[in-house]
Amino acid sequence: IATLERPIDAGDGSCLVRVLDADVVVEEIVVDPSDPLHRIDTSISSDRITIEIDDHGDGPFNDSIVLREAFVVGPRN
Repeated sequence: IATLERPIDAGDGSCLVRVLDADVVVEEIVVDPSDPLHRIDTSISSDRITIEIDDHGDGPFNDSIVLREAFVVGPRN
């Protein structure tokens, strides 16, 4: 679980955020000035979580994300 926040000083561009479970994309989110906050709440089955940030077709300028309130809950044994 986490909140993605686009920095207020990031300019006019947009970016694509991918959440991967091992090598499988489980969520793709477009973050832009009109929609700067997104909640991630997804289940992961592997032991590796990856978050990728990529440009969304308007160039790789100011493509950054702040990850807030992020935590991982492991399975009960």
